Amino acid sequence: MQGSKYLSPYGPSIIGIMRIPSPELRSAARRFCFVLAIFLLSAFQSLAHGAERRTCAELARELSELPEASQFEGVNFTEDRKSVEVVGDIAGDHGGKKILLKRTRGSWFSWVPTAVNAPQGDPRWAIHILGKDVAGFLGYQLREDGILEVPDSTEIMGALKAINQELKAQGLEEIPITFYPPFANPKYALTNYLTQFGDACGLPYGHKNGSIVHDASYHFAAILLPASVVRLASRQTRAVNAFAQFLQEEKANLGNPPWLSLVAKLYRLHRVLDIDSATGGLPYPIAAYNQALSLDHDKPQKMDTAENEFKSRLHDALADLTGLGDSPAQLLNSYTKRVLNYDNQWFKDFPLSDAEDAIFKTIGTAEKATLDGLITKFSANYLLTDPEFKKGSEMLSDSFCGAVQQRRGEIINATKSILSRKPGGKPDGLPAPQR
Repeated sequence: MQGSKYLSPYGPSIIGIMRIPSPELRSAARRFCFVLAIFLLSAFQSLAHGAERRTCAELARELSELPEASQFEGVNFTEDRKSVEVVGDIAGDHGGKKILLKRTRGSWFSWVPTAVNAPQGDPRWAIHILGKDVAGFLGYQLREDGILEVPDSTEIMGALKAINQELKAQGLEEIPITFYPPFANPKYALTNYLTQFGDACGLPYGHKNGSIVHDASYHFAAILLPASVVRLASRQTRAVNAFAQFLQEEKANLGNPPWLSLVAKLYRLHRVLDIDSATGGLPYPIAAYNQALSLDHDKPQKMDTAENEFKSRLHDALADLTGLGDSPAQLLNSYTKRVLNYDNQWFKDFPLSDAEDAIFKTIGTAEKATLDGLITKFSANYLLTDPEFKKGSEMLSDSFCGAVQQRRGEIINATKSILSRKPGGKPDGLPAPQR
């Protein structure tokens, strides 16, 4: 059938409207086009800005749309890629505050770095991994007006306290990970970081515009680590921190060589980077894997890719945290190889100052022999006599991936038990099936 001469194949055309002979018909056509234009503009804005008001099903679908892992490789971290910013805060439910985030570009994933190799990330990951209700209890909520709430350190610690009480009541191990506001003085940042993690399994949780997005996106997932892994990582951290302090104390006996202070700093730096990299590397593979379990369980190729990524990333995290069963002395020897290797990638990411570079170049065969002797002395006088370090190192198997999933399920179920006791509380089911 032939179409009207006043309509194009895609709707009313401007030229066609102008040709309509009747003024009344032209006016009606203009009103129709105006309404159609407003409708199309609204639809376009919804697509461009993520549908400011969405149904629960639409919110769930948005949370499931994670980028492919390849998008995280070789990224140019520049300010013009910023897509998430802090717009305020409100009172939380556990004594802290909820920070309000707004998406300013097409993706919630923000490439803007808060430090070297540390983009802001995607603050929806907690919701995707734990589900709407459990993440909401922690302080994460994607609101219908497009604002995303994330907890500050006080708020998330208040929530974890309640969850730990429930886990304990159920006869399960509590979550050992804690979060604290970063220290203001950067001079002692490395020492404080290791002391907090070694003594209290603590991780810094920022409050500034960029760092709060990064920490809420990445490092919250450390709560999913099995308690035995956290204890071992804490033990290894105390060993490295104590050895760095031992080097500083031995300086006077060796004539105060400046290279010894630099090496002590590098031991601490490498341990901090391992912990930061390990805990920051958890959320994406966990989220992607559980997305595959939920949405792609009938697609073998996608499942295999997600599962391989999940196992590979978690294996790397385990290695960084624990040394894969190394005794503290073995861990120190492995760190020594990295600390003295100028081609180490970390030296490229965190270059030495000119003064430090000049000192580093004075480290030769004699200095390396001195360092080996100090490791032996430290091991004999400290590691082998301290009851904590005398224990055999816990050997961890491939069951680590399963243990992470189990811990995730325990946290979800414990939180749902808390929520079910509240008036009218009937939380949703698990966000993804267990495997």
